[in-house]
Amino acid sequence: MKAWQLMRIVPSPNLVLAEVAFPTVKQPDSVQVRVRASSINALDYKFTQGYGHEGLQIAHDLRVLEGRNLFPLGLGRDFSGVVTAVGKNVKQFSIGDEVCGSVFINESASFADYVLAGESNCALKPNNINHLEAACISYAGQVAWNAVLPLVKTRRKSSRVFVQGGAGCVSSWIIQLLHTWGHHITTSCHSSSEKFVSSLGADSVLFYDSDSFSERMLSLERFDCVIETLHKNPLSKSLMKERSNSIFVTTDAPPLRNLSRGLFGGIALTAYDFTRNTLCAAFNGNSYTWAFYTHNGKILRKLTQLVEDKSVSPKIFKTFPFLQVPQALDCFAEGHCNGKVVIDHTI
Repeated sequence: MKAWQLMRIVPSPNLVLAEVAFPTVKQPDSVQVRVRASSINALDYKFTQGYGHEGLQIAHDLRVLEGRNLFPLGLGRDFSGVVTAVGKNVKQFSIGDEVCGSVFINESASFADYVLAGESNCALKPNNINHLEAACISYAGQVAWNAVLPLVKTRRKSSRVFVQGGAGCVSSWIIQLLHTWGHHITTSCHSSSEKFVSSLGADSVLFYDSDSFSERMLSLERFDCVIETLHKNPLSKSLMKERSNSIFVTTDAPPLRNLSRGLFGGIALTAYDFTRNTLCAAFNGNSYTWAFYTHNGKILRKLTQLVEDKSVSPKIFKTFPFLQVPQALDCFAEGHCNGKVVIDHTI
């Protein structure tokens, strides 16, 4: 079968469309899927730029990657398609079912004709959307769910929330979830994305390409929750100062990035980052947390149910054919994407 693979990172990324072995079901809880669509996440692009290379090398050395060579490295996390084979213990799906889901780096890769996924990492595709839309749900949707979960746990109603970069893959899900659950949302975006983020449910929009952006940000009332989606943005944290009992969430957690310092150095730096930020927040009466992607079938099924109920919907910025994955990655890298960049495996 055909699959896009990263052959190397140094001295420059080398992404090729290769002929690879057909993935057969070996685990009793595995599902084989003929991929009809996939989508690009930040992690896919970052891998082509060397992000997490040291961490992946450590994982390989520790045999977390199931004894496989580090390169070639398959890319692609999200997918939607049709079940073509199932393990003997699979109960939720049958051959011919339309499903969507995501895989992690140690399992499989979705920029390919077929993908293997655990039963718990899949859900039935919502009937009211197509495969292109369904391929946008799992990875970004689950990160978004985990980002809003700390606020949900407080049982606060009509909280004031600031979401950084509201037009992005994850942020567009965060805004929709917060809007569905009745919170007041302020977000930042490029001025060209105003209509898009407003359609998601944002109540107030700030343009980061405006000359007065920093001034307006610092003049805002303090928020009950601030969700940061980009690394090193001091303005986001400043929105919580002088207000206690607020929540700061970042979706750009540093563990994989920090492993550039080596295994023990990376663990130490990650622990230091988390402890420092947690203590600084606690000193002001606030809380600090990271939001990760997690393999959680229950969350994925809740997201697909919300899609079926038309409470939220996947947002597609642009679609590329399977043969143009490199161009799709370039499109993602340019930024200002209102939603997700999607790969159509049928053309």
